[in-house]
Parts: sequence; structure tokens; C-alpha cells
Amino acid sequence: MASKNHYMYDKGYAVGYAQGVAEARGEEPPAWVAKSIAEVLEEQLRLRFGTVSKETRLRLGSASIEQLDAWFDAVPSVRSLEAVFSSKVPGKH
Repeated sequence: MASKNHYMYDKGYAVGYAQGVAEARGEEPPAWVAKSIAEVLEEQLRLRFGTVSKETRLRLGSASIEQLDAWFDAVPSVRSLEAVFSSKVPGKH
């Protein structure tokens, strides 16, 4: 199993890369940041829990940056895919 540091590195890289691409293209960073986090999160879910369903990919694709961030933070410490998606944005219920 990968370490939490590995997950955090992937997350930081995804956000930084997405912001750089967006700025270079003159686009709004949030759309690119969310897309990038969703793609890396999907890969982390696949590595940790196996095949990622179409439903899960759609859920990732429609989530806010804040929700993706909460799910990403949950990956290293939960035991199931369902537990990842029970993770809420801090301060929101």
C-alpha cells in the first residue's frame, strides 16, 4: 500500500500542474484543478480498491474541488470505496 505522503505528493502535483496549464491557456484554474484532482483520485481509488465504476467516475467528474479534496484526503485511511464517499467537506454537513 502506498504511503500517505505518496498520495499527498500526487495531489499537490495534480493541483500545481492543473493551475499551470490553465494559466498558460488563459482559462479559469478551478475547472482544470477539479479535473486534475478527479483524474488522480480515480487512479488512487483504482490502485487501492480495484476497478472504478462508470458511476464513480461520473461522481468524481461532477464534484466540487472541496469535495474532491475531502475524498482524496480519505483514501489512505479508509477500508472501502464507500467509506471514501462518506467523507464530507470539513465545515459542511
